[in-house]
Amino acid sequence: MIQNFQTLYDRLADRTKKPVVAVAAAQEKDVIKSVTDAVAAGLVNAVLVGDKKKIEDLMKSGSIAPGFSIIDEPEEDKATATAISLIKSGQADILMKGLVNSSVFLRAVLAAEKNEKADAVFSHMAGFELPGRDRMMFFTDGGMIIAPDITMKRRILENAIGTLRSMGIERPKIAALAANEQVNPKMPATTDADALTKLAEDGVFGPCILEGPMSMDVALSREAAEKKGITSRISGEVDLFLMPSIEAGNIVAKAMVYCGNARMAGIVLGASFPIVMTSRAESAQGKMDSIAMACLGSGG
Repeated sequence: MIQNFQTLYDRLADRTKKPVVAVAAAQEKDVIKSVTDAVAAGLVNAVLVGDKKKIEDLMKSGSIAPGFSIIDEPEEDKATATAISLIKSGQADILMKGLVNSSVFLRAVLAAEKNEKADAVFSHMAGFELPGRDRMMFFTDGGMIIAPDITMKRRILENAIGTLRSMGIERPKIAALAANEQVNPKMPATTDADALTKLAEDGVFGPCILEGPMSMDVALSREAAEKKGITSRISGEVDLFLMPSIEAGNIVAKAMVYCGNARMAGIVLGASFPIVMTSRAESAQGKMDSIAMACLGSGG
């Protein structure tokens, strides 16, 4: 398990090679601060692609010393394409979204991946450090796939499980969430969870323990499972929570941040390179945590 974000940073400390982050449309204050802090912490090196004058003005106003490589490209679509080309040519390793529309950003990624990963499924995985819990919790997918069917949920799981293994969780404990533990044909989340559990038992996902359908209280609390008379190998120790829908993932994530004081990071999975694509409302710290998560999730 990963106890907290500090554990995540500690696992990155001994690397001999630092990845390079290419930031698309980098002319945004918190993006620049997060990248500056990540570089200062020894996590990464960086190339900023975007409106050079605006980037330099923001650096001056934030008392950030010059020193980054900056590629001048004011147009957001061209800036994104340039940042991706740096990765494809081996000059960078991680793509980060700056001040660019999400649809423009993702279209550019899809265009760049059409030959190498034509069948790629992009999904989002968020990591949370919640006060009072002894481990980080990872949620998928609350940000990319609107209405995943069983086939898409399988691909979402494959993306997330592979990333968790790269982060050091070799046998992740996974809860396929639903409103309750009973399989009900009228509730697709329960039938999907049941089918995915059977796939896991057959070894489709490799080493992991997947249980479902499982309600959130049982996933979070062994005491709740015992009170309900449910026997579980993962209750209270879940690493990955598979959300039944994008609405569920999005609502739970925001409630945890705004009501539970959770610390959150998130990355996009499924491309041939790690992608940091955070909310516009995300803090500089959250963006930096997402860079760290992308570093560890890509194997370092």
